[in-house]
Amino acid sequence: MKTPWLLVVVLALAVGGCTDEVPEAGVSAKNADHESSRVATSPASTPPQTPVETPLRNVIRNGSMTVRVPDVEKTEKQLTRDLASVGGYVAGSHSAGYGTGSPTVELNLKIPAARLDGVIETISAYGVVLDKQLSSEDVTDQLIDAEARLKTLTSQESRYRDLLNKANNINQIAEIESKLGEVRTQIERISATRKSMADRAAMSELKITLTQDAATLPATQGQAGWLNESWGQATGAFLGVLQMGGTVAVWLLVFSPLWGAIAGGTWLVARHAKAKR
Repeated sequence: MKTPWLLVVVLALAVGGCTDEVPEAGVSAKNADHESSRVATSPASTPPQTPVETPLRNVIRNGSMTVRVPDVEKTEKQLTRDLASVGGYVAGSHSAGYGTGSPTVELNLKIPAARLDGVIETISAYGVVLDKQLSSEDVTDQLIDAEARLKTLTSQESRYRDLLNKANNINQIAEIESKLGEVRTQIERISATRKSMADRAAMSELKITLTQDAATLPATQGQAGWLNESWGQATGAFLGVLQMGGTVAVWLLVFSPLWGAIAGGTWLVARHAKAKR
C-alpha cells in the first residue's frame, strides 16, 4: 500500500515542477520579443543621413581704404611685400607730394578673394584708418544662367554646322552662315562676360590711399622738411623769373626787325616834327 502513495507523491512533484517552468518560459519569450523590437527601433539601427552640401557662391567683393601712415614710401614697400606673400599684386599706382611734408600714394590692389579680409587687417595695422568702404555682389545665379545659355548656343551652333555641311543651295548656305555668325557672336559675348565675372569673383579689387602729414612726422624731420620745402619754393620762383626774362629776350630778338622798324620810323617822324618847329 505504501508504493502507490509514493508514486502519487512523485508524480505530483513532477507536475508541480513542470507548471513552475512554463510561466518562466513564457516570460522569457516575451522578454526576447520586447528586446528584439527595442533593438529594431533603436536609433543606432537607423541608417545615417547624407549631409546636404551648400553650393559654393561666387561673390564679387571690392573696397577702398584711406590710411594715414608715418612714412608713405616705407609703407608702400611693405605693402607690396605683404601683398605678394598672399598671391596679390599692385595693378596700378599714383604718387604725389614726395619731397614735401604731405606725400600721398594711391594703389589699386588685386587680392585673392579668400585673402581680402586678412589683407585689410594687415593694412589697418600700418597706421590710422581714415576711411573704409566695402561692397559685395553675388553673381552665382548670373554665372549659372550664362553657363546654361552657352550650352544652348553651342548646341545650336553644332546643328547649324551640320546643316551647312548638308546644304547645296547658295541661298540656304548664305542664310545658315548668317545664323551661324549670330550664334557665334552671342557665344563670344556671353563667354567674355562670364569670364569677367568669374575673374572679378576670384580676385577682389581694393583701392588704397596712403597719406602722410606733418603731424605724423618726427619734429626734426618736420623741421628739415619745412626748410627744404621753403628753399625749393624760393629757388623755383627765382628760376621762374629768370626763365620768364629769357623768354622775353628771345621774343624781342626774334621780332627785332619789326619793332626796330617801328621804333626807327617813330623816331624819324618825331625828329622831323621837331625840326619844323
